[in-house]
Amino acid sequence: MGGATIEGGMAKKRPRSSSSGHLVAGLAAAVVVFALVKGLSGSNFSRSATGPGTDIGIEHSEPLTVEFRFGVKQNAPSGLIEVTHDGTETVYVSLPDTWERREVRGRSLEDTPGEESEFGFVRWHIPQGATLSFRTAEMPRDLDMHNPSGIALKIRLVKVELMTGAVERNVILVKNAPVNVW
Repeated sequence: MGGATIEGGMAKKRPRSSSSGHLVAGLAAAVVVFALVKGLSGSNFSRSATGPGTDIGIEHSEPLTVEFRFGVKQNAPSGLIEVTHDGTETVYVSLPDTWERREVRGRSLEDTPGEESEFGFVRWHIPQGATLSFRTAEMPRDLDMHNPSGIALKIRLVKVELMTGAVERNVILVKNAPVNVW
């Protein structure tokens, strides 16, 4: 409906908007909403990852929080990973055998052995107070966490873009079924 204005005591009709104007405005709004949703749903971190999908298994006997810190450089496929936990037990974390252990902090190398498996994983022993650091030639494009223990497990993810300093944080609860974390 076109409205009316009063000018000098006489009513004038305002021209009606065209249907095509509403269509263009609607499409523009849809594009903006799509861009916002897309930007929020996928991080720059996971979009820059080029490696194969990866599964990580975590075995434990008490409720536990495990923290994974991922460091990447924009447009570089390789990355750094640190793993630590807040438990009082030794936790077993199965990681891809292509991830190379770089450093152990808080405990000795002998306290953190890795057991090779025939399925392409290494089962690392991570005792209380230990932090293990790994290097990978390709950060995984998709990452699934498994909790075969069935006991409450909280995964704390910290993703850092090393060149810009941008940080993403997330907390995920894993009980029985595997959880895709990105």
